[in-house]
Amino acid sequence: MRVVAVLIALASLSRADHPCDDEHAAHCPAEGPATLGACLRQETLSEKCAAWVAMHDACEAELAGYCSNACDGASCGYANEAASCLTKWTNPREISDGCRASFPPEEVKVERFQSEKAKARSAKRRA
Repeated sequence: MRVVAVLIALASLSRADHPCDDEHAAHCPAEGPATLGACLRQETLSEKCAAWVAMHDACEAELAGYCSNACDGASCGYANEAASCLTKWTNPREISDGCRASFPPEEVKVERFQSEKAKARSAKRRA
């Protein structure tokens, strides 16, 4: 169950853009995947970007191992494909505990459900 929650959390990261796009453009525009991490670590980062950098650092072995096949033989570290590799292409059993622990927390959206009867009672009280 925990593995599923982790994969769901990472799925939100597997878009074309990454959480450090703003910092990348502002502070490290000339940097590519091989040098982006070192550049970003020197800057003040948003919470989501800092978590993304920490995930790449903690998952370095996974990103350089199996994920390198998905990134044309290079490490997927600090590449847009990194989250996709960790969430979709790598067997969850092959992800180390340290890597898994660095995944950003799952965003939980809580929606309040109110039955029709409860809505009617609330409407009566307000009237």
